Amino acid sequence: MRFLLKRFLEKKGWFLRRINGLSIGTHLPKDLELLYLNKIKLILDVGAHRGESVKHFKQLFPCAQIISFEPVRENFEWLKKNIVGDNHYEAICTAFGSKRGTARIWQRRDSTTWSLEGKLNDGNICSDVSQEVEVDTIDNFIESRGIVSVDLVKLDTEGHEKSVIAGAIESLKNGVIKAMLVETTLISDNKEHVHIDDISNQLLSSGFKLVAIYDQTVWPNPFRMAYCNALFVKTFEAIH
Repeated sequence: MRFLLKRFLEKKGWFLRRINGLSIGTHLPKDLELLYLNKIKLILDVGAHRGESVKHFKQLFPCAQIISFEPVRENFEWLKKNIVGDNHYEAICTAFGSKRGTARIWQRRDSTTWSLEGKLNDGNICSDVSQEVEVDTIDNFIESRGIVSVDLVKLDTEGHEKSVIAGAIESLKNGVIKAMLVETTLISDNKEHVHIDDISNQLLSSGFKLVAIYDQTVWPNPFRMAYCNALFVKTFEAIH
């Protein structure tokens, strides 16, 4: 019966697999549990756009407290609408970087691709739309809130990830942050994402290692993996 059910679902475009038998890089909650994070209590969602990642994390970690950060005002208004009335979620209109202050953020393609790294200069379509935004550091935010443990930081800042990590260095080194899920690329000339080697080398000094990748996105002509979400965790040796 189980075999017939699996074949039926596969013909409909679905796969039925036991979670415990999945390879790492398939199911984030199970992977974090295996890696030592038994229960996710707090997630910092950096670069939340209009709430897509909040909805995703809500399904994966229904008991977790999620704090989402989105600096672009139009996106932030949408984000607030998507989490209104839920005490597990908080939205803050700010960007993160290596130091506190203000900065100009630019819209590159559409509402999902605003970046503090400026406009693209490789011939890709981009607009002259920009706005001034507040910039905080993750270290300052964590200290100001008195946060003692962050189970997961999701980072999607359109090429600005290295600066955000630089502003979280103390929280990374002292073990407050346990894991980071970072949007990155494997293509050396991808101007919209940071290369996975650069992120890996930056986090290595704080005791983090790459353990899995998720959500691979493929670009055509020629076909290649354009970007993905890479999971870095604090190593056991660095914790103890």
